[in-house]
Amino acid sequence: MPGEDLPAWSAAWNPDPAWALVASVAPRKRSLVHAAVAHRAWIAAMASFLLGGRRVPPLLDPHRCRFGRWLDSERSTPLGATTTFEQVDQLHRQIHDRADRASAQEATGPNVADAQAEVNELHRLRDDLLEQMNLLLQDAVS
Repeated sequence: MPGEDLPAWSAAWNPDPAWALVASVAPRKRSLVHAAVAHRAWIAAMASFLLGGRRVPPLLDPHRCRFGRWLDSERSTPLGATTTFEQVDQLHRQIHDRADRASAQEATGPNVADAQAEVNELHRLRDDLLEQMNLLLQDAVS
């Protein structure tokens, strides 16, 4: 859009009415949303590695991935003391354990069926983790 058209566009722009129905996330909990996005990206990178689309896996250390760093930063907060947070932490460790084992198998020779089965299981665990993250987020909606 040419710069000279921006003022008229801005003056005439109206947000989609459905956006008004979306609850906002409390500023102190936005990192939770960012962490969930980072986790989805990590799973996508891991799936790409296992299926041959990537030559190296993402960080396998559960404390070095972006999501793991977020978890570690929240442990000493009130959020970190909740049962749901503990479930998220446990699922995160399961995901990294699974990915670590799958990566080791990949190094010994890829098997497409086995790789797809691992990806399917990682997706199932991802969905379980994100469901728990949504429970944490419900408490964060303002």
